[in-house]
Amino acid sequence: MTKNTHAYEYANLSRSKPLMAFDPSNDFEEWQKATREKLTELLGLPLQKCEPCLTVESMETLEDRTEYYFTVQTEPGYIVPCWLFVPNANPHAPLTICLSGHDNGMHIAAGKPKTQEDRDDLAEWPHRATGLRAVREGRCALIIEARNFGEASLKGHGTSCTEAANIAILMGRTVIGERV
Repeated sequence: MTKNTHAYEYANLSRSKPLMAFDPSNDFEEWQKATREKLTELLGLPLQKCEPCLTVESMETLEDRTEYYFTVQTEPGYIVPCWLFVPNANPHAPLTICLSGHDNGMHIAAGKPKTQEDRDDLAEWPHRATGLRAVREGRCALIIEARNFGEASLKGHGTSCTEAANIAILMGRTVIGERV
């Protein structure tokens, strides 16, 4: 017996057999279909379709690129902030999708530090400004704010994964599914 929740849950997990484990005595295609249906359910998919409601909020032409800051609705009532960097030398260049990683937000990938810590991090790790790198290499860059990070977090900066994950679970969804 234990009062350590993590040890208790791990012990239960260790003794359990996964509910969707494949049994070779059953038909593979039926198992595959059932597994896909369960995965779709667990991810909270399919998300509701909606109009994109794309809004360009700002545009600024710089020496090497034009930056567009815009928002787009990805499901009813949920707006995703994004940056689009277009190299002035080739506005029809291929597009690179730049993800912000598990950090304070897309402003890092955009090379737009908001705090001294951001400036220090980008000085030490300049490769994290993937949007700027894409433009330097002659590509457009689409920088998307991940759910629960940066502008899309609980406080509008930093991260808020735990709170969002708990709420998503209560709604029969997962944060991972919402980010897909």
